[in-house]
Amino acid sequence: MPSTYITRPIGPTYALSVTLTQSTPIGVVPTVGEPMNYAEFLNINATSGVCVVIAPLPQPPINPTTPTLVFPVAGAPTIPNSFMLGPAMEAPRVVPVPANGFSVSAIVAAGTSSVFITPVSVM
Repeated sequence: MPSTYITRPIGPTYALSVTLTQSTPIGVVPTVGEPMNYAEFLNINATSGVCVVIAPLPQPPINPTTPTLVFPVAGAPTIPNSFMLGPAMEAPRVVPVPANGFSVSAIVAAGTSSVFITPVSVM
């Protein structure tokens, strides 16, 4: 992917409230009628990183589930399909996601945070 890219939202922006325990998984789906390629993730916590996990969204019915997530520490890695978001992000991180929807949950290292998730197509 080039260092400069243009994204087109293809669904609503979702908000995930993140605390020291794993958040309840939510389902993210495109609404424009085309498969999504990516999603943008933005952490607005000013002091702490967030660990996010994604999983395919079961169809039907939509019942968001994700594996149990722990915040990674030295000597104890996190689980597959998880990634970190830095604190006080100025721009979203773009991550490849399942085309027909996905489940997402997260955990924060300290305090609380809000993570915003937008399904997008990269143009």
